[in-house]
Formats: sequence, structure tokens, C-alpha cells
Amino acid sequence: INGEPGDKYNYTIAKCCNPIQGDDIFGFITSSSGLKIHRSNCPNAMHLLANFGYRVVKAEWGANVNTNFVVDLLIIGIDSGPGVIKSIVNKLSDEIGLNIRAFNISGEEGYFEGRISIFVKNNNQVNLIIRKLKEIEGINSVERIDKQN
Repeated sequence: INGEPGDKYNYTIAKCCNPIQGDDIFGFITSSSGLKIHRSNCPNAMHLLANFGYRVVKAEWGANVNTNFVVDLLIIGIDSGPGVIKSIVNKLSDEIGLNIRAFNISGEEGYFEGRISIFVKNNNQVNLIIRKLKEIEGINSVERIDKQN
């Protein structure tokens, strides 16, 4: 993470918004655990900026971040019977080559809702994944969600 020109920081990722490489970010200096990186559109951003603006620092991703980030996706679609889970897993694991961290899916009255946590490199990869999942027949929407949702 880079701040002002020439500044480099050690940091931790805020769990409330789970930023990944490529997201617009800012740093917040905590009293107990140092610099936490938040997405600029974090649900907590307005509160932090309004009440603790003096502890907010400019931040941007460095060019060579070789880290896997965890992203949560919400998938909603038509439950057409067996095969939906297999199609999603095949698309993510076999076709794209991703590691799935967690997967939870439930169905009711002909629709399903799935929450999936996957390891990604950056937000370009997330956008590709969302496009690929939307190609699966019966999937109506795929969106990135924060941990709090």
C-alpha cells in the first residue's frame, strides 16, 4: 500500500468491506491494530471520515501486490432442479481455476440464493468471474457483497 509519494505502509485489510487490489481505498489509523485499509465505498467510510477524519490517510495499491484476496459473491437465479451447484462449481473451479473458500446455497419457491467466497487476485478478475457466472442458464444476478450483507 502506498500513501503520500514515497510512503509505504504495513497494513491489514478491514473485514467490514474486504478491499481487493484495484478497489479505490483509504487507510484508517486504528488505536490498537495500526493501519486498516477500507474500500472508499465501505459502509463504515462515512462514519470514519465524519468522526475520525484526522486518522484517515490517502492510500493506493502498490503495483506489485502478489496476494490472494477473499471476495464474497451473491448469486440469485431460477432453481431449475439438479445441476445448478455443479454448473457454478465447474465454472469457477474447472474453467476459471479458482479456489472456493465457502459456498452456501438455498432454494425456495423456484428460486435460489447462493453466497460464495472465493480467492481472487484483483477486481478485474472479480469482474470476469461475475460475467462468467451470468453466462450460466438460470442465473439472474451476481454481485459482490460486503461481509456485513
